[in-house]
Amino acid sequence: MKKFFALIAAALLLVSCGSSSKDDTEGTLETGINNFKGTMVVTFQGEDVSTPDVVISIHKGTSTADILFNKVKFVPQMPVTLDITVPGVTVKRSGSTDVLSGNNILPTVGAIPYEQYNVTDLSGSVKSGYLELQLNFGPYPTRFLGSQIE
Repeated sequence: MKKFFALIAAALLLVSCGSSSKDDTEGTLETGINNFKGTMVVTFQGEDVSTPDVVISIHKGTSTADILFNKVKFVPQMPVTLDITVPGVTVKRSGSTDVLSGNNILPTVGAIPYEQYNVTDLSGSVKSGYLELQLNFGPYPTRFLGSQIE
């Protein structure tokens, strides 16, 4: 009889541990600032230009986020680095993944809008601490893959 109750207690313990809500949110976006470091690839004149160690900050609210590309050079020929913000990106929860989307978003550098680099076809996801992002800056397809940092 003691073995039977011990077995029941162990089963209940496993069930309660397996249904933790922390598991459902671990590694996804928190409200506030979320930073990711990884590689950005821009297709420029038909060639992929890869830049390692790019940091992207996502400033998340309740249902939208602003994505900040910190000090980026899209191609080696760029004379300066820029902080580019893509505001108002939609964030939706799907299971244990945050899904990012947007289209026709006017990016800014500081307070200056950059119409020639209008963001289209933005899609991405954050899951288990990894950010995968695709978008077009004007005519330039851009991809990013990185992991969450403090």
